[in-house]
Amino acid sequence: MDSSAPKSSVLPLTIALVLVISGSLFYYLKASYPFLFKTITTRVTSMIPTKEPPIDYSNLPVLTPTPIPYTLPKGAQKYTFNHGSEVKGPKPVSVTIDPLDPKSGATQTITVDLVSDSPVTSSSLTIITDNNQKDITLEKITGDELKGTYQGSWQVDDSYENRYSFRFLLKSNTGTYDNTMYMRR
Repeated sequence: MDSSAPKSSVLPLTIALVLVISGSLFYYLKASYPFLFKTITTRVTSMIPTKEPPIDYSNLPVLTPTPIPYTLPKGAQKYTFNHGSEVKGPKPVSVTIDPLDPKSGATQTITVDLVSDSPVTSSSLTIITDNNQKDITLEKITGDELKGTYQGSWQVDDSYENRYSFRFLLKSNTGTYDNTMYMRR
């Protein structure tokens, strides 16, 4: 090679020479040892996922876990409530459920102590159990329409192993209290 040749023309010639030698070596190895390249090709293509038909899940059974019910406290249970000043209308101060764990056929009594900024116009309760919903009117037993005790009872006629809640609907001219107290969901 002439040392007087510019360096910029040496680089393309070097790259061309490397490509010719690499190509010749590849061709020689592929012709002399074809099993080597076939094995590599097989290995590479076996790693490429093939398109499989989609799985039909429609015939599979739906599994639903059986929840273990929360053990309820025995006998009468009292729950207290706090409300901010932004809550208008009737507000329960405490709720007593007697008994919380009634046997089938027993009577359950719900007593609600409430306060209101205007006279209570209606007070009711919906008890939600495993298979039923029971609407109960809460009657005032003491106090007045602004601060009083309301009560209702029902005959237990359903199980409450998985669903057991009390939805309170208390109304006055200034607001409605509509909230649910969950024992089991």
